[in-house]
Amino acid sequence: MVKAIKAKIEGKIPFIDLTDFPDQFQGGYWIFDGHWNEKGNEATAKILSDYILETVVQSKKSGM
Repeated sequence: MVKAIKAKIEGKIPFIDLTDFPDQFQGGYWIFDGHWNEKGNEATAKILSDYILETVVQSKKSGM
C-alpha cells in the first residue's frame, strides 16, 4: 500500500517512505500492538530531521 501511495504522489509532494529504513527500526516497535516505541520515535525523528536539513541546505545552495 505504501508503494502505491508513493507512486501516486511522487514528484508532486515530498514523501519519505520509512519502510526504506528497516535497520533503524530494529526493536523500534511495541510487541503488543506494533506502534513505535521510544526507539521507533527517535528513528523517525532522525530520518525526518536529516531530510529537512538536507532540503534546507540544498535550497540555500540553489538560491531559493
